[in-house]
Amino acid sequence: MVTLKKYVTEAKQVGTIYHVCSLSDLEYLIPKDTLSSSGSYYNKLLKTDKAISFTRDKNFFVDVPNIANAPIHVQLVVDGDKLSENYKVTPYNDFYTRGDSDPNVYAPKSPNKIDPMYLEKEEAVIGPIKKFSNYLKSIKVIVKSLPYKELDDIQYIIEDLISYTTKNNIPVELEIKDSSLKGKIKSLNDILSYNPYDLTSITDIEDAIIPLFQKVKDPTSFKKLSDYIHSLLTNGITLTYKSPITNKKSKNADIDLLKDDLESVDYQINQCETYIGSNVLTVAFRLRGYSDYGYMEILL
Repeated sequence: MVTLKKYVTEAKQVGTIYHVCSLSDLEYLIPKDTLSSSGSYYNKLLKTDKAISFTRDKNFFVDVPNIANAPIHVQLVVDGDKLSENYKVTPYNDFYTRGDSDPNVYAPKSPNKIDPMYLEKEEAVIGPIKKFSNYLKSIKVIVKSLPYKELDDIQYIIEDLISYTTKNNIPVELEIKDSSLKGKIKSLNDILSYNPYDLTSITDIEDAIIPLFQKVKDPTSFKKLSDYIHSLLTNGITLTYKSPITNKKSKNADIDLLKDDLESVDYQINQCETYIGSNVLTVAFRLRGYSDYGYMEILL
């Protein structure tokens, strides 16, 4: 029989623990407030693929592709004492010691073989962990970059994260790794309003505008393209548009002609290509039901 004294003692020995994931992983956590294992890793000690890994080292970084290559990763700071009241927290280390040839042997095998770089001070909990916000002390968001092609997806998740942390009164810390973003991004709301379109190179403009064209499917997504075009004009860039429907041309301010064309085909762009000159970018495209190309010519 487990006495109350023994339960309280065992449930208060974990301390603060950390779980590192990519920003995109929060798409699975936030809707149901539940942290689950991806199921892609089998924990040999616990004999399950439902184990969720934590570390007691706040500086430990999990060097796996989906996290290491992500533009933003997240450190969930967890009250391990509180978590242990409802879930069993098991210490273990799944990095192999130097010299071990057997992949089934887990470090540390013997104290004199431990290499400090392999000590992840790990804890494991069999998930899913429900009502996860109850155990969160804070969330740290580490921004390595804000790539144009992923910005829409990033902002969508950040919006959900703001709602989640506000609703559950969870503090958020922001760390900016990209020197070009320092001073520009000081909060999660700054990521939502971030406009990378103060660009000066043709290739940067190409990287920004093509995803916007490809994602046009309705008035909302068209507004993002329209906002970007207006930002180019504000920065002194010359823009010419030729309609594939009427063959009319407009220069600089007449975005309504592009809007009318897209509305007439229910925002269906079938093909989009770019051509780059020394100081000009041409975006050529076909609309559903029309064989002629329209184009947008952007001149620095």
